[in-house]
Amino acid sequence: MVPHLTYLEAVIVGLFQGVTELFPVSSLGHSVLIPALVGGSWAQDLSVTRPGSPYLAFIVGLHVATAIAMIIYFWRDWLRIVVGFFTSIAHRRIETVDQKLAWMIVLATIPVGIVGALLQHTVQDTFAKPVLTAVFLAVNGLILFGGERLRRRELAATAQPRPVTQETWVAGSRKPALARDSRRMAPEGYDRPRADEQRETYEQREAYDQREAYDQREAYDQREAYDQREAYDQREAYDQREAYDQREAYDQRETHSQREAHDQPGAYERAGAYDQPGAYDSPGAHDQIGAYDRPGAYEREQEPGRAGRPRAQLAGRHSAGQRAIRQQEVNEAMEADARLTQVGYLRGVLLGALQIFALLPGISRDGVVMVGGMARGLSRQDAARFSFLLSAPVILAAGALKLPELTGAGGDGIRGQVLAGSIVSGVSAFLALRFLMRYFQDQTRTLMPFAIYCLVVGIGSAIYLSV
Repeated sequence: MVPHLTYLEAVIVGLFQGVTELFPVSSLGHSVLIPALVGGSWAQDLSVTRPGSPYLAFIVGLHVATAIAMIIYFWRDWLRIVVGFFTSIAHRRIETVDQKLAWMIVLATIPVGIVGALLQHTVQDTFAKPVLTAVFLAVNGLILFGGERLRRRELAATAQPRPVTQETWVAGSRKPALARDSRRMAPEGYDRPRADEQRETYEQREAYDQREAYDQREAYDQREAYDQREAYDQREAYDQREAYDQREAYDQRETHSQREAHDQPGAYERAGAYDQPGAYDSPGAHDQIGAYDRPGAYEREQEPGRAGRPRAQLAGRHSAGQRAIRQQEVNEAMEADARLTQVGYLRGVLLGALQIFALLPGISRDGVVMVGGMARGLSRQDAARFSFLLSAPVILAAGALKLPELTGAGGDGIRGQVLAGSIVSGVSAFLALRFLMRYFQDQTRTLMPFAIYCLVVGIGSAIYLSV
């Protein structure tokens, strides 16, 4: 049987799917635009709206691969979230951060799950046209652009102190008087920036200072532990040398006493076995130089460089450093989850409901959630993290509904292509996710590059396909 799509098509589409699923540029939009832009057999094989086409089931299979990659990347977080979910059910209360975040994800997934189950086919059959998809991709760029503009405006408002207005003051205090006395001015030079305008900036600085202080304490503890081990090694080496000197001195005194006790006329002067020249200095069991006292052995142990240190010691320090890094990542993730739970259940549900717009090809699920989270005061990194955590359950649920088509008659002739595309999609999604999490760690990084990309590709594709 002739396959409906080739391996080259599967690999190329899988690569774009894995990258664009995590980037806020709409993976579904690219899945519709790429075949239309290439044309020819691609437009025939990879058509979402063509009757009997397995392309939509193929895309869902790729989505499942990207969801698995996301779960693998956040496996520690998902383990905590799942445990929190079941412990909240067992204890019948929601107290910890993990329990709150678990229920936020569950509640935020319900709206898009219901709408997707009811209207997914209708929306995609109506709007999954290449030209409309290009327009929606440009609209997605405007959404990202507007979110960044709003974010910058809020940061600028919180960074600048509020100018002194006509406020009044109670005599002898700094409390404002009643509104009827508002004609009097505040004292010259006095500045009262509003707490609600600076709260977010202060909390961000405080969170940063706490992380920095934690890192400093952790580094100090590591240095202190290393200095203690080094001092212990020095004391142990000194004690061994001191004990050796004491034993040697004792042996010398004991030998001299024995010779003196058994001294006979001329016996002491006679050359005996013990007093033969060089006998005492010959290397014996007692006087052999140990491995620790070989020339350079003690100095090599104290060298700060890598050469000369025992491999076991180096491996232990390396593993300790890796554990410290992993522990720091876990702590940062838990701090981020604590900030996410402050959004609240209602706002979390509203952010999850924004994923409904992603049913339109060209509108990014992660993009709209990130912009919505930033509008609610989240940082770009926290908003991106919440969008990724919300995406995995939705994608897996959609995959569970579509996978029977691939295992049934609809998957005949394309299962190998689906497997190849899914592997490429999963690997590229994992790498893209790692890149994005590091990208948003820098507070100066914005969504503007993605907004420009969507505008350029969307407008350019619309013009090309229309002509």
